Amino acid sequence: MSVSFCAMTGHLTHRFSLPPFLVTLAGTFFARGAAFFVSTQPIGIDHMVDSPTPKSGLSSA
Repeated sequence: MSVSFCAMTGHLTHRFSLPPFLVTLAGTFFARGAAFFVSTQPIGIDHMVDSPTPKSGLSSA
């Protein structure tokens, strides 16, 4: 799917002389909306950056 999606954005960029950044940004929003219809379950992000550590100076000590 990603190859056809990239081909579509490349075609739009070339055919209508649109800025590639804007076409890619609009395509990303479109893909996120399509993914929402496929799965309405949110996916949590568990990463160590989310919780401040004492070494980072962000803790309330």
